[in-house]
Amino acid sequence: MKSKLAEISVELEEISSVVIGHEHIDHVKGLQTFSKNMQIPIYLSNGTWQAVDEKFTIKDENIKIIKSGEQLNYDDLILKFHTTSHDANEPLAFSFHYFEDKYIHITDTGYVTDNLEKISQNANLYLIESNYEDDVIIQNPKYPFLTKKRIISEKGHLSNMQCNAYLKKVVGDKTKLICFAHLSENNNTDELVDLENKKIEVEKVIFQKDKIVEVEYASENN
Repeated sequence: MKSKLAEISVELEEISSVVIGHEHIDHVKGLQTFSKNMQIPIYLSNGTWQAVDEKFTIKDENIKIIKSGEQLNYDDLILKFHTTSHDANEPLAFSFHYFEDKYIHITDTGYVTDNLEKISQNANLYLIESNYEDDVIIQNPKYPFLTKKRIISEKGHLSNMQCNAYLKKVVGDKTKLICFAHLSENNNTDELVDLENKKIEVEKVIFQKDKIVEVEYASENN
């Protein structure tokens, strides 16, 4: 983890808290080691905590249970938690608010709820899942039918088309950057994401798998 953070010039000691969206292994595989070495709060839903507690040994004193609709305050920065739809125990999305500025973080959901769509109108920055291309996953012979069914269900992931439909509803004049994340290695490509979203005239970036990145935008309140 230290080597990954070093890629963006961040030290472990600079991290003041951790938030976990859900318990799937690609989100929590380093949590046990991290919690042994860092005495900082780990925020997650009760459902996520119950699932994590079955798999790992985590110090209870580090765990802070949070619910959808609640928020954390870091001076002028507010972090809010929102319900998503995924095959996990009580998964969450996040929104960060700094005065009138807003950053939306949504991955691992089969659809965007009406409440989350309302909250995420005209944000400065979106980090949004664009997991698969419909035609590619349907025709992929390596994926069993039940796996395909899970991915494209309301408890699965957002397709390129679903992601684009959401963005067209929420992107506004304050939007400066869209980050596409959680692309399937077998059912998607950067080019397909670009093609689906070519009519949205905002700066875009596609996150590569297993990369740690630092995202910044210039706030009007700075």
